[in-house]
Amino acid sequence: MLTLLSRKTGNGVRVALKAGALELNEEHRQLMDSIREEDATDAEKARFQELHLRRSRDIMENTDEALFDVREIHEDLPPKAQIEPSISCDRCGEPTMASKLSAKDGMQLCCGCLEG
Repeated sequence: MLTLLSRKTGNGVRVALKAGALELNEEHRQLMDSIREEDATDAEKARFQELHLRRSRDIMENTDEALFDVREIHEDLPPKAQIEPSISCDRCGEPTMASKLSAKDGMQLCCGCLEG
């Protein structure tokens, strides 16, 4: 899903892939499973490639309306985030917004270093 909004008006559009739009038929799905399990024959691999190419072409040639739900929306947006100067994490050196650093063992750490 993709949502695009105007910060000024709150108006926008939401685009979502329709359920089943990329669905594979049963033969295609079974062949994919066989290939994943590494027990497909050369003939099955060739048939999979044929089906996969055909399905890919069908998707690319389909209309936007057949693949996506598109609707206009309106949402109230939160205020813009406060921008702060970056400070380097004491462990990895990654520049991080000061309010996102956490103190641990006398060091200022980014969330990645804090968790790791």
